Amino acid sequence: MIPINEMTEVMKSCQIQQKKKFQERQWVRIKGGIYKDDLGLIEKVDGYKKVTVRLVPRIPADFFTDINKNINSLRAYNKKSSFIRIPQLLFNPQRVKDEVQKDFIKSLGKQFYVWRGMLFRNGYLYQEFTANKLLTENICPSLKEVK
Repeated sequence: MIPINEMTEVMKSCQIQQKKKFQERQWVRIKGGIYKDDLGLIEKVDGYKKVTVRLVPRIPADFFTDINKNINSLRAYNKKSSFIRIPQLLFNPQRVKDEVQKDFIKSLGKQFYVWRGMLFRNGYLYQEFTANKLLTENICPSLKEVK
């Protein structure tokens, strides 16, 4: 075991947030939808209402084979299958190399893979959420979640 006083800053993420204001590099949890209770990291804050969050995507296997599926289909899938939780899996652009495009997104200042209206970078999904869809207080990510 590593003594607590020697742990890295990443592992000291269990802090009680007193502020309601969002900050970049702040841990959050998603309140609802397909990503309910998932851990995310704030990448960009757009005022007080909109926040871009980086998280591990939950994409069903049949979405990779059916061209007609998109982000709206993913939301509908979540409503139909409320008992089945889609496992988290990092996005692999080689799996859909015919459909994916690489694009520079000015607002985030980075290159992204764009696939069916969703932004991916290094396997993570970058999605915009409104402030009322996120929990910021008492977020204590486990070691497994952070890895």
